[in-house]
Amino acid sequence: MLNLGIIVAMKQELNEIKKKIFIYKKNNFKNYILYIGKFKKIKIFLLQCGVGKTNASCATSILLCKYKIDFIINIGSCGSLKKNKKIFDILIPEKLCYHDVDLTAFNYPVGKIPNLPIFFYPNFYLKNIIIKICTEKKIPFFLGLLITGDIFLQGKDNLNIIKKKIPSAIALDMESTAIAHVCYIFNTPFINIKLISDCSGNKSKIEFKKNILNINLKSWLIIFEILKFFNGD
Repeated sequence: MLNLGIIVAMKQELNEIKKKIFIYKKNNFKNYILYIGKFKKIKIFLLQCGVGKTNASCATSILLCKYKIDFIINIGSCGSLKKNKKIFDILIPEKLCYHDVDLTAFNYPVGKIPNLPIFFYPNFYLKNIIIKICTEKKIPFFLGLLITGDIFLQGKDNLNIIKKKIPSAIALDMESTAIAHVCYIFNTPFINIKLISDCSGNKSKIEFKKNILNINLKSWLIIFEILKFFNGD
């Protein structure tokens, strides 16, 4: 049986997926909630990690220490950094890095932690499966660099600072790179799937609150197609 870890940050992101799979066990690890369930032939470990890098790192580490997970999917929302990327567009990251790690004083590039790669790369096989599913189901998507930091980006000045730091970045969130970082250390395959909830400008908070419900519905549709694929449907 395939053991699939699905990690989301918030309760709103959790609920839609939780409704659709058979949950038979709930575990609480300190501040983190894990639901264990099944979808046909797949055993699912559905984890709400909480918001921010430290929460994401701790929760992912606990999951990988306690259970044998074949691969991890991190799904949720992100903020767009490009004008041509619109709300509800789907980002399949080709690579991920931190935007708030800055050791440039020691001649490291922005995002680089000593003894670690500057970029973390999703599993090639999983990435191509997601691309195949989106292409066949005519679900619009794009590829690019996703960046992570402990900030909900709001306002044009902050947006311009981030763009200047890492101009190639397509979007940003608060958890994905931390999850990727832990998966790298544990040598666990992972993939991130992100839907744009806001445009990281002056209205980002309003846009996020307005769009998060539809983001969650779309997230489940993508997860459903992935589950069908691995079930051989």
